[in-house]
Amino acid sequence: MKKLIALTAISAFAAAPAFAETLTIEFANTNGEVTTAVMDTEANTMTVNGDATTYSFDEATNTLCDTGDSDLCVTFEGEAQEMAPGVSGNYTATNGNSGVATVISVE
Repeated sequence: MKKLIALTAISAFAAAPAFAETLTIEFANTNGEVTTAVMDTEANTMTVNGDATTYSFDEATNTLCDTGDSDLCVTFEGEAQEMAPGVSGNYTATNGNSGVATVISVE
């Protein structure tokens, strides 16, 4: 469940700068759950609480989908922003969750 929640936050940040290889993003949903995900932007993989998955991102719709073991997709409001610590954005997931994703680090 937490991996699915984490996927919801990544799409708003998928337009990472070309030099960024790893993004750490904190997801806070409206239910009060907070999850941290580490995303490898070159390999299109992410780890949440030790679980690895792959993802795809559709820039036209600002939608991120888990292409691993889940059919969860998330859509972010507004346009993708440049990755920098502190940048945040709202999201809505196909499982009904919503919340705010915040970039913690960009490496």
